[in-house]
Amino acid sequence: MRALVRPAAGSGAVAILLVVVGLALYLLTSDGSISLASFGPISTWATALGVLSLVAATVLAAVRPAVGSAPLVLGGIAVTWVAPVIEGWSQGPELIRTVAAASSPLVVPLLTHLALLDATGRVRDRWRVPLVAVWSLSAICVFVITLVRDPLFDLACWSNCTANSFLVAPAPGLASGLVMAQSWLEASVGILTICWIVVVGLGRAANRPAAVRRILPLGAVLVFQTATAVTEVLRPAARLDTAPLPALYVASSIALIAVASGWISSVAIWRARRAAALRLIDDLALPGVSWEPLETKLAARLGDPGLKVLYPVPGKRGWFDAAGVEHPIPATAFRALTEIRRDDALIALVVHDRSLLNEKELGRRIGAAAALAVDNERLRAGILMQLAELQESRVRIVESADWERRRIERNLHDGAQQSLLVLQFELSLAHSQIVDAATSAALVRVIGEVRSVTDNLRQMAHGIFPAVLNDVGLDAALRHLAEDAPVPLSIDVGFEGRFAPSVERLVYLVVRTAVAAATASDDAITARIDRSPDGIRMVVSGAPVNLARNLVDRVGALGGTISVSARRMEAVVPCE
Repeated sequence: MRALVRPAAGSGAVAILLVVVGLALYLLTSDGSISLASFGPISTWATALGVLSLVAATVLAAVRPAVGSAPLVLGGIAVTWVAPVIEGWSQGPELIRTVAAASSPLVVPLLTHLALLDATGRVRDRWRVPLVAVWSLSAICVFVITLVRDPLFDLACWSNCTANSFLVAPAPGLASGLVMAQSWLEASVGILTICWIVVVGLGRAANRPAAVRRILPLGAVLVFQTATAVTEVLRPAARLDTAPLPALYVASSIALIAVASGWISSVAIWRARRAAALRLIDDLALPGVSWEPLETKLAARLGDPGLKVLYPVPGKRGWFDAAGVEHPIPATAFRALTEIRRDDALIALVVHDRSLLNEKELGRRIGAAAALAVDNERLRAGILMQLAELQESRVRIVESADWERRRIERNLHDGAQQSLLVLQFELSLAHSQIVDAATSAALVRVIGEVRSVTDNLRQMAHGIFPAVLNDVGLDAALRHLAEDAPVPLSIDVGFEGRFAPSVERLVYLVVRTAVAAATASDDAITARIDRSPDGIRMVVSGAPVNLARNLVDRVGALGGTISVSARRMEAVVPCE
């Protein structure tokens, strides 16, 4: 039943709009009305073009899929804009003129309502209460004025001075006060809406030309309408030709054309993006489609570079993208959160521009057509996240091993080595006091063995990585290595600054491995270290190298790659 009622109601509303607009345009062209719209050919043409533009925008927004409440608001503005023309129809039926007189003050609330709509024709939750307040105050003023205003006693009347079919009890003083209050209400609402457009609306429409074209002209219309309301407050008995009323009316009509044009372009863009997104979602269900992250596809089709598709991972708190990277949920009024479900289970969350696509429709279409593809991407995200955790675990293992090695080196240097040096000194002192040749020879032999042990221990305490690597940096450590190399070692470091200790230690270890493999018969070794798009790139050539497993594991732990060919070793390690 609802599927039949809604199209019928929409068609009826469009028919009423066309009848009202057609009647108003007829009255203008036949000089059958007294209003600002009939004040010269410029006013007439501006009114006609403005209203026809609104009709076109209304019809476009009403064509399925309808753009929320935008058709009703746009059509309402068109009707209230031409209402003064029908109100000034001196030969027209009294009831029609009375309804026109009652509806014409609602143009400012309708403009405010239009300003709060996004491209999908919806009002954000936070702005619904202020909008309801504006509509309530305006409706109360119109209702009470209609009951107590007798046009015959209204000295400021210049449009509908004879007709009020809803008059219950004439109260000229109350009616005059309410008309003044209504003018102040229109001026206040207009000023507040203009401030909202400047502070919030244009910020929300930033980087979206269609939204700017929709919002900016609306602000101009409200400026002219507010100026008109202020003029009527300051000069309540002003004549029809009193400046600046005609000029303000023409300017408002021209700005109204821009408003309608902005909405036409916004609706057309929204429909194109919606159709592209829905085609993409349907394509996801087709087999054999090449894999590409859903986030990339939707962002490109919807024209929303900030769009995110996030997935829950079992056993983990938070949300992860297709690459397994955790992302916080953005807390902003400009982003919508659409849940994607499969068999009532939440499998994804789409964070997108609220004005681009309806959340319910997006969730329903993805859930029905592409839930399997989304679920597969979610599983892939979980696997990538686990791989990232494994990579981080390998890095921690390497760093932990390096830290433990340095601790043992310090203990050897500060403990056993010092003890051996003291023992060697005491043995040398004892040797100087012994005169027996056999005993002296035995002590000399023992002192030599202690010295050999001390030298070996000193080499162990020196460690794989020299202290200069941590204290000064990679360049200094490599040049220190070149001084003790068995063959000439040429070092070329093509960058400045420091990197993570694990990265610097790996670079040093790669070069040291090549140096350790060199023999006196080798010519020379060249080591070139520079930055590349993938990280740090190391190329060591000149010595035969066999890859040790621990070196391959260390490079892999940091997410890098290493290869050896003939007398050349190349490694690439990511770095920040």
